[in-house]
Amino acid sequence: MLQRFNLLPDARVWENVALPLVYRRVPKKKRHARAMELLSRFGLADKADQYPAQLSAGQEQRVAICRALAGEPALILADEPTGSVDRAAGKVIMEELVAAQKRGKTVVLVTHDLSLVEYADHLVEISDGRVVRNERLS
Repeated sequence: MLQRFNLLPDARVWENVALPLVYRRVPKKKRHARAMELLSRFGLADKADQYPAQLSAGQEQRVAICRALAGEPALILADEPTGSVDRAAGKVIMEELVAAQKRGKTVVLVTHDLSLVEYADHLVEISDGRVVRNERLS
């Protein structure tokens, strides 16, 4: 996941979420169903037929996260995943990342928000380019 959302401006929200499934040749009905499932979990089902320009930055960020999760990747790199969203949306994002980790996915999260440490099972803290803390939390 990126701090720049890189959504396709001419594709509807659900199409942006389903994009990774296109490359896997998943049939359109299944792509749509998976996109809608994710959008619902992130509180965006009502935005499915809109275009990225019609969304707020926080909504765009959640769409990008949905897209990142759509194909169930083995590795999820999350750079400031809660940076543009309110607390409630941030909680949903973190719960979904934890759920992905529980399904066997590796989640690497980079953040300046120390409140997100409560979701971590391992912490590596870097200051001035040096590792100052590296510990298992659970």
